[in-house]
Amino acid sequence: MLNELNDLARSLKRANIVNEDWHSKFKPCPKYKAFWMYPSEKGEIEAIEPVAGGIQLNGIRKWEANNGESFPVFNIPPLYDAVEVTAKQKLTGIKKRLQGNEGISIDEINEAIAICKPWDEETRNNTGIKVKNSLNRTAEAVKHMLGRVPQSFMAISDLIDRAKKVEFTAFYDSVSKLAIEGLSEGKAEFIDILFKGQNSIQLIFELRDWARKYDYPAIHREVQKWMNSMFLEQIRKKQGNAQLSADGFGEDAAGKDEQKYPEVKLPVLGQVKLRSMFKDIPAQTRYGMIEADSFPAGNKVRMEMKSALEWLVAEERKG
Repeated sequence: MLNELNDLARSLKRANIVNEDWHSKFKPCPKYKAFWMYPSEKGEIEAIEPVAGGIQLNGIRKWEANNGESFPVFNIPPLYDAVEVTAKQKLTGIKKRLQGNEGISIDEINEAIAICKPWDEETRNNTGIKVKNSLNRTAEAVKHMLGRVPQSFMAISDLIDRAKKVEFTAFYDSVSKLAIEGLSEGKAEFIDILFKGQNSIQLIFELRDWARKYDYPAIHREVQKWMNSMFLEQIRKKQGNAQLSADGFGEDAAGKDEQKYPEVKLPVLGQVKLRSMFKDIPAQTRYGMIEADSFPAGNKVRMEMKSALEWLVAEERKG
């Protein structure tokens, strides 16, 4: 597969087809239920809005170095689960009324919540840790990599500062309160925050008041393109500029000892590594070597192959 991807990358170069090279940890958001979260300058969640389908998610990316911990987008499970028969019946009734554009009062929503199962202690603790790490440790790591932010893109710096002020208990209470209010206003999407469905929900942090101070919102594509350039710069700094040796393709070998190859999200299959030969499975050994040692490919080639495969599976080439 590596040979074919390298050939594709070279063919794209010859055809002057440029596909944007994204850092492997700056990942596109999957196209499932998502909500905008607007933190105030004090770190309070002041508003939530449903994301309008997959179109608005196009181009939005999150930095995810550790599974489940990401910024400015992360996931949480819905707050309640209709386990008992009476709870399921109540929830079914609410959904039917929403579909018929009938109003649902806050009292009725609270009655449904009262007979549903809330997060258990393990879920609350695990979710709390992931939210805290996403809004503190991960956000701080992003801030460090970005360095000095140009004035045009300062919204992302402001967003990071606000996110770090968010306190988990207040965050949970605000999400619950605002989702109940949204549902009582007939916004059926909020049922996905409150009651368990098929997936977790994505929360996308953004500035509601960005236009007062900044040229772009924090999650604007131009901002994210600049962020990506800063993330890629970290790789270049780490590896240095000098080409010390050639890899198996005759290109710069810098990064060849990195054990993990980049991942690409493929239709149906999901996240797939370009090459995976797991050291704990002896049958995958080749000539006494395993993982990255089985074939020397530098980071330059790896990223070109990743970019080529992303170009190949892009939505606009479906047919």
